[in-house]
Amino acid sequence: MKRNMDRLSLLLTIVIMSRGDVGGAAQVQPQPSRSAQFTIAPRTNCPKIPTDNTELPGRANTRVSLKELRQVMRSVEHVRGPPLDAYIVTTEDEHQTGSPLNHDRRLRFISGFSGSTGEAIITKLGSALWTDARYYGQADSELGCNWQILRNGIRNTPTAAEWISQNVNRKGKIRVGADPKLVPHHTWITWATEFEKNNMTLIPILANLIDSIWTSDRPEMPSMSMFVHSFEYTGETWQSKVKRVRGALQAMGADALVVTALDEIAWLLNIRGRDAMYLPVARAYVILFHQKIFMYVPGASVPESVSNHLRTFNCISDPFCVRIFEYDQFWKDLPTFSQSWNKVLLPVQFSYNSGCSHRVVTQVPEEKRMMQPSPIMMLKAVKNSVEIEGMKRAHIRDAVALCEFMAYFEDKMSEGEKWSEFQVASTLDKFRYDQHLSQGASFKTIVGFGPNGAQPHYRPQLNSSLVIAKNSTLVIDSGGQYLDGTTDVSRTFHFGSPTLKQQEAYTRALAGLLTLSKLRFPNSVDTTDVDVLARSHLWAAGMDYMHGTGHGIGSFLGVHEPPISIHYNSRQKKSFEAGHFLTVEPGFYQDGDFGVRVENVLEVVLVKQKYNVSGPYYGFKTTTLVPYEPKLINTDFLTPDLRKMINEYNAKVRQLVGSELKKKPDLKGFKWMMQKTGYIPEWLPPKNSKSSMHQESIKLSFLILSVVTILL
Repeated sequence: MKRNMDRLSLLLTIVIMSRGDVGGAAQVQPQPSRSAQFTIAPRTNCPKIPTDNTELPGRANTRVSLKELRQVMRSVEHVRGPPLDAYIVTTEDEHQTGSPLNHDRRLRFISGFSGSTGEAIITKLGSALWTDARYYGQADSELGCNWQILRNGIRNTPTAAEWISQNVNRKGKIRVGADPKLVPHHTWITWATEFEKNNMTLIPILANLIDSIWTSDRPEMPSMSMFVHSFEYTGETWQSKVKRVRGALQAMGADALVVTALDEIAWLLNIRGRDAMYLPVARAYVILFHQKIFMYVPGASVPESVSNHLRTFNCISDPFCVRIFEYDQFWKDLPTFSQSWNKVLLPVQFSYNSGCSHRVVTQVPEEKRMMQPSPIMMLKAVKNSVEIEGMKRAHIRDAVALCEFMAYFEDKMSEGEKWSEFQVASTLDKFRYDQHLSQGASFKTIVGFGPNGAQPHYRPQLNSSLVIAKNSTLVIDSGGQYLDGTTDVSRTFHFGSPTLKQQEAYTRALAGLLTLSKLRFPNSVDTTDVDVLARSHLWAAGMDYMHGTGHGIGSFLGVHEPPISIHYNSRQKKSFEAGHFLTVEPGFYQDGDFGVRVENVLEVVLVKQKYNVSGPYYGFKTTTLVPYEPKLINTDFLTPDLRKMINEYNAKVRQLVGSELKKKPDLKGFKWMMQKTGYIPEWLPPKNSKSSMHQESIKLSFLILSVVTILL
């Protein structure tokens, strides 16, 4: 009843806030006739029936690789059984990091698709890729015409089983293969259940078939890159973290925990590495017992500094000593240890955490499996006071980098230089890397101009990116990894005269961000409940965006950190806690024309309310400090309180970021920031209202005084 009342209260809040809107108004394979019910994405510039000679500039040509894969699918030596009718390739590595190294990007090798989410299925004659709304356009621009694109989330898109049944001509049971190390257990079970209903069998292929053909020009795995993450940045010893996790295991009745997620291992043991793209983690498996800790790493060795940190010597009876073993020994030890366990916790999928792979789960007898979300995931998401302060400092430095870059970039444009999206992305990365404690980007920088900005996760390529002009919007979504924090920020710019629709879309997205940011709510409210606030101003005009509104963010760890995920369609519920950091990133995308997105990182904090019914209460503090684009703001679509929030935000940027920019030898970044953080009228008075004009003049005087103070 209490939760229902909380939801009712939140919905009433949404209605009230919404009233504040004051603005104006592949190769297409031959298919049986019954396939007409399915929706297959049209391919841009591809003929209806491509030939072997059909190639388009900028798109991958993987015909040779597909031919080789189809050969090994029929090979008894590789498959260790009858030939396969279909083979599934995913974006994952065996730790389900979501950002695998180039060495592990098997889906990109076989298809050319570079997005972070997708699955491909290859049959004797057909090849298809499934991906979500963030990557529809990107997949179309990267894949050759011999590929079909299936869009998840679109009505009548065929499932894997439906597509296979249309592309495999077999009377008996269809054999579908996949590498169980690279498929999360929950995904495997979903596939296997669906396939069984359609006269198919999902077969684990332990020797990865892509690996058998990817024998040349494959990027090397990096050498050992593990290093200690200092207590100066973590604020808690790894022994303390282990003790807390063991306490959680004891409360759950588990004898041990199998840790396969690399960000969880990094957080638990206060180590970092460079074994994943943009994610500072080291490749390892960990088995945490109540009295022992086993870690499996390539080469069965770690740097001396890490060895001393983890106290790896003389591990006889010390419960806080990490024993190091060869990486592949994990697959022998796990089934052996499971014989003595009553219950072992095997993490399951939750939010951005994919849980254990199917291969890991099958090493433990079913009756001994405790399938629950990882307790490490939950503990890691709540930042301590040291991490909170580090996140704040990292965001100030990140804002400095962006202000200096934008000042430099706009100067070059004013001098007549022609910059491409790719040049913008690579140059911004350099500005960010020059900042104190910077460890590089937290994800591949997104820069989309005009129609490319309408693709939410568009990544520019060297030979195909557009030149930035003054006739449309430029969306930049980027982030940095710093020793003391992780950042993720989206801003939209315009270097000419924006259209009224561009202004309206941007302002409504910004209003949604601000509306959610000012929310105060009881601690029982779920992350999924608040999503509609960010969309409410867009919905009021019949606008929307297809991606989620936000995600958790780590401290020098993953830029997409579970368990926080903000989307009204999410089936998994999680309440906020003080110390959570998350993004809010509403946008609007006019296909083929322009896009806008504005994104801030927020901190969840305890707030004091006049009354404390259903409390305690939480609110948000904005951590991001990058100016908004004033020429895209139409104040007609903003209520007075939202205008006030922008002025307060601008004042905070001038104070915290301005003080750092003034220390630079070149003040161009400071001047750019000041131009973008000017005062906007908070109340638009009726004509000839002298008292109202007087109030605004007083506020303007205070603004001028604050600017002078900063300059001095």
